[in-house]
Amino acid sequence: MLLEESTLNVAFAIFLFALGACIGSFLNVVAYRLPLGLSVVRPPSHCPACQTPIPVHGLVPILGYFFVRRRCSACGVSVSWHYAAVELLTAVGTVALFFSALSPMQFIAAFWSDSPYVTQIGPMRFQPVVQMITRLFLFYTAVPLTLIDLRYRILPDAITLGGSIFAVALGAANVALGWKGSLMGLVMGSGLLLFVAKTYELLRGREGLGMGDVKYMALIGAIVGWQGVLIVLGLASVLGSLVGIGLGMSKKEGLQLALPFGPFLAFAAIVVCVWQPQILRLFFDEF
Repeated sequence: MLLEESTLNVAFAIFLFALGACIGSFLNVVAYRLPLGLSVVRPPSHCPACQTPIPVHGLVPILGYFFVRRRCSACGVSVSWHYAAVELLTAVGTVALFFSALSPMQFIAAFWSDSPYVTQIGPMRFQPVVQMITRLFLFYTAVPLTLIDLRYRILPDAITLGGSIFAVALGAANVALGWKGSLMGLVMGSGLLLFVAKTYELLRGREGLGMGDVKYMALIGAIVGWQGVLIVLGLASVLGSLVGIGLGMSKKEGLQLALPFGPFLAFAAIVVCVWQPQILRLFFDEF
């Protein structure tokens, strides 16, 4: 049985890696086209310089970058390495986040009532699956939002507002949170960041945080709840400050260097989502 379970784990990991790489390829398309107002479905992937369709072998996730020898075969323009990097990151992240929530045996047991690995009944039986879907959803929205925010300094409503609806559904499916806790997290996440943004703008006379960050925090809050919101904002602020100070000093801009906040929110949200029980016990058990 141990050998069979080990083999199943390897098979799942390979499948998830391939699936994640394909999803990463699509997320690259989303990050490139969405800010430009283009369809993420049509036309097929093409060279942005000469509009020549990418050959089939060039569409293979991760490896396609090397198959086309890192440049367009028609015009010779170099293909950015970050496309393959995003596909690799998404593939690794998919495997890691799946196994952080449940094992393949637990996944099968959730949908197979006669499985000997069924240890819980009722709604609790599907909670590991809900956790897995929640973590992957948060990750798959974080990837394009991070790429877009780094390049354009915006967080599109199509992802933040649209994703918030699905996030509330996931929060409602989480028995530890429920729909009330999810809505409370959504309101507190967006409301608290809106308060911070408006206060900063009032005191400094310029915008410090955009409304995109506020809407993204609504999505995050619906998943992590009000207590998770406090941890996410604290962790994101600390990371943003450290990176901002480091980059500002290296570029001799001091504390005046402006950084997009979305990537830090994304990273903090994933950390809190994965380790939320441990983090909440650490910070809130005494209250």
